Amino acid sequence: RAQAPESSQIIVVNDHSTDASAQIAEQWGATVVCTPEGRHGSSAARNVGAEKATGELLVFVDADVIIQEGALKKLLQAIEQGADAAVGYYDKSANEISWLSGFKNTLIRAKHRRSGEQIRWFWTALGALRASHFNALGGFDEDHFSKASVEDMELGYRLSESGARIVQVFDARISHRHLFGVGTIVKNDFRKSRDWARMIMRNSVRQSQDHSSTGPGELLALASSLAIFAGLLLTPLHSLMIGVSLLAAIVLAFTVSDELALVRREQGVFRVLPYLLTRAMLHPIAAIGAALGTIQGAQETSQ
Repeated sequence: RAQAPESSQIIVVNDHSTDASAQIAEQWGATVVCTPEGRHGSSAARNVGAEKATGELLVFVDADVIIQEGALKKLLQAIEQGADAAVGYYDKSANEISWLSGFKNTLIRAKHRRSGEQIRWFWTALGALRASHFNALGGFDEDHFSKASVEDMELGYRLSESGARIVQVFDARISHRHLFGVGTIVKNDFRKSRDWARMIMRNSVRQSQDHSSTGPGELLALASSLAIFAGLLLTPLHSLMIGVSLLAAIVLAFTVSDELALVRREQGVFRVLPYLLTRAMLHPIAAIGAALGTIQGAQETSQ
């Protein structure tokens, strides 16, 4: 409310929450709308909100982020300068929440940084686009995404295919306040990798390349991660296998060197090795999800 232009609508969609968030939003002057009976998930909730909006621009803000001062203005300036859609960028504050929240935050920021300013995906953590483009594409895909996953990325690829220009505004910062534990980060990585692979199979592989979740770098990182643990498991059988693990760790470190540089700069050199090991442990989880998603996507494509 502090950042939005005076004439803006502020719409909060209540997907049958069980706390007082809807009442708090109303107290601050937001228009609160509800999804139909029963929880419908983020895609449906955002579509409900967009349907109630009357402005020429739609700005989506995820429920687990805080917009930093000036971020909305910088995002809207990108639209004013000719972009059809624009997305913001995480700050480093998640490092204060928990180790796994900081890990996930660093990984996402590094991947988004690799994409550059001109992108072909969309992001609802903080994302703005022209309502005419959103409506022409039919909004978020409720049929394939009932839970929060990669539905925003998928919308971005459809936007890009329609000729829309999407930019990433690195100065439009947001604070990601999502608390990850071991169970939640495993579920998150599995689900998003599965749905990412399904999306690629339904569309085209080339569309995914500018987000770096797919490509030679990730495949090399996966192979290195598997080699690390395979070497450790087989070391009792042959002492040379520890050398295999060490070599694989070096390859992994080289592959994700930009991530490690970010960790070293923001958290110190002693956090580099824990980050690398966490990356190695979660990679197989994501690979299993991606394998399942590839199978499911192939089946959907053939039907």
